[in-house]
Formats: sequence, C-alpha cells, structure tokens
Amino acid sequence: MRQPGLRGKLLLAFILIAGLPTLAGLLGLVELRSLAIRQSDVIRQTIPAMDDVRGIAEESTLIVAIAPQLAEMTDQRDREALFHDLKDQVDALTRRLQRLDAQRGADIAALGAADVPGRSSRWPS
Repeated sequence: MRQPGLRGKLLLAFILIAGLPTLAGLLGLVELRSLAIRQSDVIRQTIPAMDDVRGIAEESTLIVAIAPQLAEMTDQRDREALFHDLKDQVDALTRRLQRLDAQRGADIAALGAADVPGRSSRWPS
C-alpha cells in the first residue's frame, strides 16, 4: 500500500476542513428545529394559562372593588343595583373557575394524588 501524495493529503485536508463545519451546521439545524417545536408546545400551553390567570385577577379585583362601595351605600335601591353587579362578577368568576376545573381538573387531581416521597399532600382526597 502506498502513501498518499501531496495532492491526496491536500484533498483530504480540504474535505475535512469543509466537511466538519457542514456537519456541525446540519446538526445545529436539527437541534434548532427540535427547539422550535418544543418552544411552540410551551407557548401553546402557556398563553391560554396566562390569559386565564389575567381573567381571574381582573374579575377578583372587580369583586374586591365593589364590596367597599356596597358597604358605604345608604340608599337601598342603589345598594341592590350594586349588589346585582357584585353578583354578576361573582357569577362570572365562578363560571371561569368551573370551566378551568373542567379543563384542568384531571391534571390538578393527578397532582394532588401523586405519591411523591417526602412531600405531604395539601390537596383534599
């Protein structure tokens, strides 16, 4: 078997110099694609949850803001009108929580029922 000449050595060096960065680029592209898929999954799960939290916070804030006004009312008709507004806000919050419970209740129940060593469950059985 004979040794490669200068031409063969230069060709091999060129192939290695050009090929390794190309291979690294292809591997990077595959990983970037995988990362984009995982990021899309996280966004698909996180954005609706953030919207639910924002809605609960807004509805709770409105309920808390109405309660002191209700206590300060002296006219019974105004008090009843404000009470109906308060009741509507409580009903809206209740509907949102029921919808969330229906959507994510199984997940929450599974978390509460999970048997994790060294952790006491705070969720009722």
